[in-house]
Amino acid sequence: MELIRTGQFAHVQKVRLLTTGAKLLAKSENEQALTLVDLAATEARRIGGLDPDSPGLSLPIANATLVVNRAAVWEAMSEAVKAANSAENFGGEDGQLSFSMTIKGMSWSAN
Repeated sequence: MELIRTGQFAHVQKVRLLTTGAKLLAKSENEQALTLVDLAATEARRIGGLDPDSPGLSLPIANATLVVNRAAVWEAMSEAVKAANSAENFGGEDGQLSFSMTIKGMSWSAN
């Protein structure tokens, strides 16, 4: 964690490292994992819509949120969509969203 905080990483790299760390700590140290997801979201907001990679950073944050705090994943996905819609140079042509939902024994998937 100290290396992520003090190291010379780009914003994109920091978000990836923080979200990966959050998923790894989710079961053993959930509070620390929540903090890492918050730090990743803060780091992604620092970029704003200036970088064409910024909308793509919201998706790893949403994925980490799903592992760490399932109740908050809908808000995280909403933020990802807002980031994609507000970015100037992001068209999403080379991207794909896949959803899978399981509710009371029923399963649904969409690409």
